[in-house]
Amino acid sequence: MKLLSQNADRLVFQLDPREVEILRQLVQVGLTAERGPIRLSQKPEALPEGALEDFAAAMEESRAAGRALLQRVFEPQGGYLQEASGGARGCGLTLTRPDLEQLLQALNELKLAHWERLGCPDEEAPDEPESLEDLPSWMVIDLVNQVQMLLLRALASED
Repeated sequence: MKLLSQNADRLVFQLDPREVEILRQLVQVGLTAERGPIRLSQKPEALPEGALEDFAAAMEESRAAGRALLQRVFEPQGGYLQEASGGARGCGLTLTRPDLEQLLQALNELKLAHWERLGCPDEEAPDEPESLEDLPSWMVIDLVNQVQMLLLRALASED
């Protein structure tokens, strides 16, 4: 993944065919990923009245926006991916800065959903699946990390 151009409004990334397929798989998985209920690091009774409900509603709104963005990535009309021109292989991915932030957040939500499926292992947990049933979640987490890293690295290289 390479950042081809950017301006105040748009960023254009070049994805090779392998990266397009990885993104396609992550989008498909991301559209069906479900998160558990919101958990807090502090006791809910320590919060002002209604704060937990407000926070839950804001999180659900953010998650819905992320799912909507994932749905638009591969839409034939008006989607974010365009076939490469001039004989180049792969696709162009054109995003506004807010869309890029939303994509990164949607990918993070996907990663968290699979982390929850694994039982929310702490940092001391082994860095490998404990069973074959855990393997798909580990793979999703790893692929999301890679895609996020590529997007952020491409942005950092142009600063």
